Amino acid sequence: MQAFKRTYDAATALVEQYNRDLAAWERQVHGGQQPQQTPPEKESIRKKLRDMEAEAKRRNDARRQQTRPRSHDYDRGR
Repeated sequence: MQAFKRTYDAATALVEQYNRDLAAWERQVHGGQQPQQTPPEKESIRKKLRDMEAEAKRRNDARRQQTRPRSHDYDRGR
């Protein structure tokens, strides 16, 4: 659950930063100024989110491989 929360928080921060960058760019355009940069790329944000998702999945899979299966019959033989 903690790994999910970390990944979710990172993704949320990434999307919020994109929205702030986009709003600043739109203010420049609508304010009659020449934007100093191109608009933020939505595809780039999606790629970063996919990369974050893949990294979280990789870490989760590695964590599952490290844990040993638990036996419910461990104490029954005594």
